Amino acid sequence: MGVAVFHRIGDEGEYTNPIQQILDYEGIITFDGAYKSVYEYRFELGPKNPILFVQADTVGTPGVCTWEEIGELARLGFTLGWHGRSHRKLPDLPDHAVIRELTPSGPEFKLYAYPHGNWDARVAKIVKDMGYLRAYSTTQGEDGNDYAIIREYLPN
Repeated sequence: MGVAVFHRIGDEGEYTNPIQQILDYEGIITFDGAYKSVYEYRFELGPKNPILFVQADTVGTPGVCTWEEIGELARLGFTLGWHGRSHRKLPDLPDHAVIRELTPSGPEFKLYAYPHGNWDARVAKIVKDMGYLRAYSTTQGEDGNDYAIIREYLPN
């Protein structure tokens, strides 16, 4: 079964896919960023049990859900994952900065999505050591590695 990554829902724009394309996808659905458009389609998406990767620094900004809305998505069947504090490329950071990026500001998360899909063995080890169960990429992955699960982009 495949894993797809989406961001926004709509008919046009970069990193935007039509709702029907998302609903028709037969694999695991993930969203990077808690965009308002995902919240607007929450009732249609809830039965698909998508994974919503939250990025802390954007929560509550224009076009992005509030923590209250994210909580409602979780109650509707969304699994919450962490996408970092500031969406920085983790392999470029020293260990202490990676740990800061991986430390949630809010609830505890067990799934992680690498910002920009970038990771390396050092970062994956830190992710695992911090208690995450799985980590997802978009640009690089390894079969059988729970800390390098590849996700595909679907053209809109």
